[in-house]
Amino acid sequence: MKSVSAKWAEFIQGTTAKSVPPEVLDHAKVRMLDVIGTGLAARGLKVPELARAFVSGSSGPATIVGHPDRVAPIDAALVNATLMNGRSEDDFLQKSHPGALTIPGALAVAGRWAAAGRMSWPA
Repeated sequence: MKSVSAKWAEFIQGTTAKSVPPEVLDHAKVRMLDVIGTGLAARGLKVPELARAFVSGSSGPATIVGHPDRVAPIDAALVNATLMNGRSEDDFLQKSHPGALTIPGALAVAGRWAAAGRMSWPA
C-alpha cells in the first residue's frame, strides 16, 4: 500500500498547468499576490529585518521579496516567511495564512531552478 506521501508525490508529479482548472489557477494567483503584498508591507519591521541581517553574507539565486538581495534558497525561504508572516493579515479561513507557509519555499525553489511560473511547467 502506498503511503500518503507517495500518493501526494505521484499526484504532484502528474499535475500540469493544463490539468489544473482555470478557476483554481486564478484563485492561486490571488493568494500569491496577497501573500507577496503582505510581505512587501512588512518590509522594515523588526523580525523580518532581523532575519535578513541573519542571512547577510549569503549568496545564491533566490530573492527576498521587496529587496535586491540574492541569497541561498534556504535563506530566502526563511526571510520571505518572516516577511509574509510579518503582519497580521490572513489570506484564507479568517485565522490561517497557508500561503505564508508554502509560498516562501515555492519561491525559493523557483529561484534555485530559475523557474518562470506556468512557462516552466510541463505541458
